[in-house]
Amino acid sequence: MNERLGREYFEDLYAKFPDPWNFETSEYERRKYRRTLESLDGRKFRRALEAGCSIGVFTEMLAPHCGELIAVDASDRAVSAARKRLESFSHLRVERRTLPEEMPEGAFDLIIASEVLYYLDREAMLDTLRIFENSLVSGGLLLAVHWRKETKAYPLRGDEVHDLIRSNTRLDHTKSESEPEYRLDLFERGSGGASLRDASGVGSRERNGGDIIAVEVPGRVWRESVERGGGSIWEEKVGGTPTPEASGSERLPKRAERVPPDSRRL
Repeated sequence: MNERLGREYFEDLYAKFPDPWNFETSEYERRKYRRTLESLDGRKFRRALEAGCSIGVFTEMLAPHCGELIAVDASDRAVSAARKRLESFSHLRVERRTLPEEMPEGAFDLIIASEVLYYLDREAMLDTLRIFENSLVSGGLLLAVHWRKETKAYPLRGDEVHDLIRSNTRLDHTKSESEPEYRLDLFERGSGGASLRDASGVGSRERNGGDIIAVEVPGRVWRESVERGGGSIWEEKVGGTPTPEASGSERLPKRAERVPPDSRRL
């Protein structure tokens, strides 16, 4: 197995190729993006995370479906390009983060991992899966989409990623699609209490007739705010028992199989 691909790999990549996988022009990518959105069945999400946003082409399509969207990538160059593309979206943040070590705080009702988890080795991929699971609210979705064909540089193949998720996840597997070029799997956190993660610990999220009661971690309380457009925030705990909070109720073009044209799957 190849080693995990680190930040330096992607910084060098974007320095040579501003759009390494032709996201802006590839009909394959466009069709895959459309199908990715369709798999969400028109649902709107309060707070979503896109892992590995690259230059923000899919992010731009996803943004109208989210009340708040955090898009992250390991490359400063990619993040800079994405911010420029997405500057008109006030509810969207693009951040440079390396996952799983720099997972954003708080909870999400959608996490999308598209063409990103096979850059990790097996251990890091499973660590990322566990963090994703613990960052989903009850009813939250994890959507994984990955290129299936053989690669030479990546630690994992797309099918390996999806098989690992299916055999290790605690989430419910609700949808699966396999195309010659890519695979898509959708997972959902079942109803009932759901784990939440932040930098200081793990808490629980409870529902009562659809209303959010409280979430508690050491020294902090999770609250959902209608006034913030359905966004969700961590607040410092003042003391005592948390008080109830109401919720706001074609074939792939010959472009080196998802690597820059001159790399030809090293």
